[in-house]
Amino acid sequence: MTRRSTTAAAVLAVATLAAAVAGPQTAYAAEDTTKPVIRSARVVPGNVVLRDSGPTTITVEVDVTDDTDVEFVFGMLYRGTDLSDADDGVSLDHFARVKGTDTWRAHAYVDKAYQTGRYTLAVAAVDPSGNFRNTPSLVGTYLKRNTTMPEFNAGPEPARKGAPVTVSGRLERLTLADGYTGYAGKTVTVWFRPDGGAWTQQGTAMTAADGGWSRTSAATVDGTWKATFAGTSNYHAETSHEDHVDVQ
Repeated sequence: MTRRSTTAAAVLAVATLAAAVAGPQTAYAAEDTTKPVIRSARVVPGNVVLRDSGPTTITVEVDVTDDTDVEFVFGMLYRGTDLSDADDGVSLDHFARVKGTDTWRAHAYVDKAYQTGRYTLAVAAVDPSGNFRNTPSLVGTYLKRNTTMPEFNAGPEPARKGAPVTVSGRLERLTLADGYTGYAGKTVTVWFRPDGGAWTQQGTAMTAADGGWSRTSAATVDGTWKATFAGTSNYHAETSHEDHVDVQ
């Protein structure tokens, strides 16, 4: 189960979250510095893309030593600089041990309504005696809303050698209120690959109020054009489709 926290600082307190997961019958001792030991963790994907419809799956894997002494593992991806001031979170309540390994795995499901930005993974592992090891800052990831380039073109086609080739398109971002809308004031990078060659950067363009942009370059040889947006901490990177131009 995944749930958004409106009071993440309280939910993220280790004893409170542990009680919520295991139930009131479990007694928790003070944090044990010897076992269990949380070695490492992974969040997949590294950048989580929030799309217009349907949830996005996040998979978290945690490596814990002395796995036979681990009763259960729980955690949260929290948004903020520290657990104590976290302002939003994604709960990871149901870790399951991967058979034959010391890895514990959980899944969470997020949608476009989640707050964007950097999230940090906090995990606790509890042994049968109620001793636990709490690791508040294992690894980070970003939740980013999607972007798209629904319009892209390079022309004229064919182009006359030495004449201008105009490369243009439109960058859009996903918003909660209006769906996909133009993404203004962002840098788009234009790339060219001659037939049989490698991609080289041809310059940049700035998006207008409606997300539109264009850049003109000289036609030299036959080749393919594309554009990229590097993304931000809140919006995902995007690459246009490719457009081939013959030069005569």
